[in-house]
Amino acid sequence: MRKNLDGTELWHGGLTQRLSDTSPIRRLTRGEVFELGGSTIFTMGGATSVDKEYRIPYSSWWPQELPGERNFEEARAKLDSVGWKVDYVITHTCSTRMLSPTLYPAPGWNYPAVDRLTAFFDELEDRLDYKRWYYGHFHRDANPAERHTVLYDCIVRLGDELQPWDVA
Repeated sequence: MRKNLDGTELWHGGLTQRLSDTSPIRRLTRGEVFELGGSTIFTMGGATSVDKEYRIPYSSWWPQELPGERNFEEARAKLDSVGWKVDYVITHTCSTRMLSPTLYPAPGWNYPAVDRLTAFFDELEDRLDYKRWYYGHFHRDANPAERHTVLYDCIVRLGDELQPWDVA
């Protein structure tokens, strides 16, 4: 299993994060704000995939997988507690406004569906003060915008963006 130099691993397909070789593996919850190595991190993801074997690659989530308004309110309250300022955002998908820069001109993509989670992330883009936003879901590695990194195969140190030599 690949690791960052500091032992941190992000696992695609789950909300589990190994914080170091000596720390326990813990489950990250929706809308969690926590400290790690002096940085404040906000995480938000969906639920376990109910259609994993039957899903058409890169299609939308099932409604049961999306966080509800209660989850968004809880996330807003946690972000209120830190003054809407975090160092890093780690999510499964991105905001609606980042869909196009993330996906195009990649071949084989149609216009992705917008849902309540990507719309909530648009709100975060407007209100949240952050250094870098990391997300996966799109099965590619890229820096689609100045403060955004989409990861699939690559692993980067928290705070870093992908470098040309990271993507083969």
